[in-house]
Amino acid sequence: MRTVVRLGVLLIGVAVLAWAAYGFYVYQANVTPEPQLPAVQPPPADNAYEQMLRCVKGVQRDRELLQLENLPQYGTPAQKRSVLEANRPLLQECRQLLQRPVWVSRLIPLPEDPTMEYFRHVARLFAAEGKLHEQQARYGEAMSSYLDGLLFADRIARGGSTLHLIARFASSVVLFEALPPVIPRLSAAEARAASQRVQRLLEEEYPLTEVITQEFRTTLLGWYNTTRGMAMRGWRLDLPQSAPERQMLMRPKKPITEAAQRYAQQWIEQVKLPYPQIMPVAYVPPLDTLPEGMVVRSPEDLFSHVTRYVHLQTRLRLLYTALRLEEFRKARGRYPASLGELGSSPHFIDPFSGKPFVYRAQGNAYMLYSVGPNGADDGGIPAVESALRRELPGDIGVVPNFPRRPL
Repeated sequence: MRTVVRLGVLLIGVAVLAWAAYGFYVYQANVTPEPQLPAVQPPPADNAYEQMLRCVKGVQRDRELLQLENLPQYGTPAQKRSVLEANRPLLQECRQLLQRPVWVSRLIPLPEDPTMEYFRHVARLFAAEGKLHEQQARYGEAMSSYLDGLLFADRIARGGSTLHLIARFASSVVLFEALPPVIPRLSAAEARAASQRVQRLLEEEYPLTEVITQEFRTTLLGWYNTTRGMAMRGWRLDLPQSAPERQMLMRPKKPITEAAQRYAQQWIEQVKLPYPQIMPVAYVPPLDTLPEGMVVRSPEDLFSHVTRYVHLQTRLRLLYTALRLEEFRKARGRYPASLGELGSSPHFIDPFSGKPFVYRAQGNAYMLYSVGPNGADDGGIPAVESALRRELPGDIGVVPNFPRRPL
C-alpha cells in the first residue's frame, strides 16, 4: 500500500514538474517587451470627440439621404429640405462641437461606436445643405456648408490611425464630389473667404508621421496583448489544436516583436520624406516568414494609406488653388496666364510631384490638375481615384473621378 502511495505521489510530482516546465517554456517563448514608439500629440483639454461620436449616431432618415446622393443636385429642393429639417438639430450640434477640439481619444473603436457609413451620412447632410443653397443662388453659403463638411471630416481623424484616415477619406469624397460646380459662381470676396478657410485646414493638417505612428501603436499593442495571452496558455494547459498553432505557440516572440519595432521605425522615417521619395519598407526578418498582416500591416497596405493621405492633401490644395483662381478672375475679368500671377504659396505645389500643379489658361476656362501618384503628366486624363497606385496612369483634376455607387 505504501508503495502504491509513493508511486502516486511520485507520478503527481512528475506531472506537476512537467506542467511547470511546459508552462515556463511557453511563457518564455511568448513574453515580449512592451513596444516603444515616438510620442504623439495628446488629446487637448475640452476634447469633444465622444460627444461628436454620439452626435454622428443621431442621423435621421439615412436611407433617404443615401438615395439623394445618387440624384442630380441631391434631388429637388423639397426632398433636400425634408431630410435636412429632420437632421437640423444634429447639424447645429455638430457645428457647435467643431468649435471645440475634436481629437480621437481611443484608437480601438467600441462596438457601440458609429460605423464608417454614419460619418459619410453626416458628410452627405453638409453636401445636401450646400446643394440646397446652390439652388437658391446662395453660393457663398453653399461653399460654407461644403467647407463645414470638410472640417468635420478632418476633425474625426485627428489623433487617429489609418482606420480614422479611411473615415476622413470616405467622408471627404462626398464633399469633393459635390462642391466643384459652385466655385465659378462665387464672388471675389466669397472665393477669398473660402480659400482662407481651406488654407487653415491645410496649415492645421494632422501630420502623416503621427497617423503612421498611431497605426503601429494600435497593431503593436494588439500583438503585445496577444502574446501576453499566449504566454499563459501553458499554465492553463490550453493545448494547441493543430501543428501550425503549435509551431506558433512555441516560436520565440521577442525576435518577432523587435523586428516589428524596427519595421515601424523605418516606416515612420520614410513618411517624413516628400511623396516622390517615399519607398515602401519591406518586411524585415523574421516578419517575412509570417502570414501577411499577422503582426503589423503589410508594406503594400501601409503605402496605400500613405497615398490616401497625400491624395486628400492634394485635393485640398487643388481646391485652394481653384478658389484663388476664381478670386483673380472676378477681380480682373480673366484667369491668370500662370499660377505665378497669384503670388507665392506652398499650396500651389503638387504633393505628388513636388512641383507646381499643371495649369493652363484657356480663355474663360482653365485646366488645373495634379499629376497623381505616378508622378507623370498624363495630359489631364482623369485617374480613377478609388484605385490610386503609382503604377497606374492618370491625373487628378478639380472635378473628382470616383465611380458612382449604384442605387
